[in-house]
This record gives sequence, C-alpha cells and structure tokens, in this order.
Amino acid sequence: MGSMEDQRSKAATVHELNGVLRGLVLLTGLCGLAAGGMAVFTSNNQAGTVGLLVVGAVAMLLAIVGRVPLRWVIGGNEFDMTKEAEAAEVMTEVVASELSPTATRAVADRLMQSDTTRGTSATYAMLNWVAFETNAIGRVTGAVTSRPRWTFTVASDQEGDHEGLDGTVRDPNGRYVGVEFKLARNQSDFARWFNRLQPASLARPIVLVVSSLSSLSMASRDYLEHQSQLGMVEVVGLEDPDFERRFLAACDKLLDNAS
Repeated sequence: MGSMEDQRSKAATVHELNGVLRGLVLLTGLCGLAAGGMAVFTSNNQAGTVGLLVVGAVAMLLAIVGRVPLRWVIGGNEFDMTKEAEAAEVMTEVVASELSPTATRAVADRLMQSDTTRGTSATYAMLNWVAFETNAIGRVTGAVTSRPRWTFTVASDQEGDHEGLDGTVRDPNGRYVGVEFKLARNQSDFARWFNRLQPASLARPIVLVVSSLSSLSMASRDYLEHQSQLGMVEVVGLEDPDFERRFLAACDKLLDNAS
C-alpha cells in the first residue's frame, strides 16, 4: 500500500544537498577550479588540467543549485542511480535495524574488505549508518556519564541482544530503559521501520534516537505520540543542539512512568 509520498520518492530524479554536503561540494568546486587554474600555467598535462577545471565547474554548479541529478546521460548512455541507491538504503536499513551496533560495524568492515563490494552503494549506505550510530553512541554516553552511577551499555554479540535493542541506560536503582538508533533520510525510511514494528514487540520502554525529527511523517508522529502517552517510547533528534538534556529528560520520563 504505497502513499503519494512513497510514489514521489520513487520517482525522484534529484538528491537534495543539505547544508553540510552543500558546503563540502562548494569547497570541492573551489579547490578544483583553483588547482585547474594553477595547472594551466604550471603543468603540461592538458588532460589533467581540463579534468580539474571540469570537476571544479560541475561541483560549483551543484553547490549553487543544491541538487545532484540521479539520472545522467553521457555520450548517449543513460545512467540511473536512483534504483541502485534506493535498494542499497532499503537493504541497509533492514539489516542495521536488526543488528547491534557492533554487528553493524562488523558487516561494514567486511564490505570494505571485499573486492566485489568495496565502493558500492551498499557499502556507502552501511558506512553512513555506522557513522550515525558512532556519533549517537558518543552523544548518549556523554549524556549518561554526566549522571553519577548511571550507565549506558551498547549491545554487542558477547553481551546478548538486549531484547533486540541497540543498548540500555540503567539508573542507580537498577531501573533501565532501552535505546534504539534510527537513521532515516526521508519519510519512507521511517515508514518501512514502523511497518515492521509491532506494539507487542516493545518489551520495555525505549528512547528512540533518530537522525532527524524533520524526516518524520505525520503518521509516524501520531504513532510516537500514542506510544509516548502509553509510556513506551520517547523520541529525540540527534541534530538537536540540546540533545543531551533532552535525552536524559526522555529517560527520566520513561523511568518515572514505569515506577
């Protein structure tokens, strides 16, 4: 049952650049043009000089427009990156959501070491997930260690599955809540996850750490609001500059409700 949002996502022909990526592309363009300009006067490698200028010009154009085309026609040949990239993100989302952060990193390492998968969309998607989880773990650890005798334990293969969650936060009284990390670039990513998540599967209250609250659809917000009223889920956006305080407040609320 596909929504209009899902259909538009599948039909997308461009990828929007966020502020950070746009800045990096702009920097790449400036460096390419500067290097190419210098090479005009200092190098005899005409092909390399032209290449630098072309890369710089294209990067500058992409930075100004703020979008990257996902369908290219070069020399009469069309290259469609939407299906491959979408399939890689779906696969990564499903796999990483079922694995502990430790196991997810192990999968990413195996992909990087393989001659057949290194540099593929799947590898990049998995590395993006690992980078998100690493950042999230660092932020959560920093928040929890500010509380005396509070602990945050990351799930790993050796420590068990922590009821299928990515980790647990435990207070000095032995009460604990689960922690789940969720990288989502758009509403379709959240929709796939929520479709697999059944209320009965929430064995205990969890703090859901998401990459961006702005990616939540209205249906996802309604679901989370309902679960929040039941004392089962509190959601915190990793992009929030006040993340640590909001994360601890979410833990306090769930622990108080469970008491």
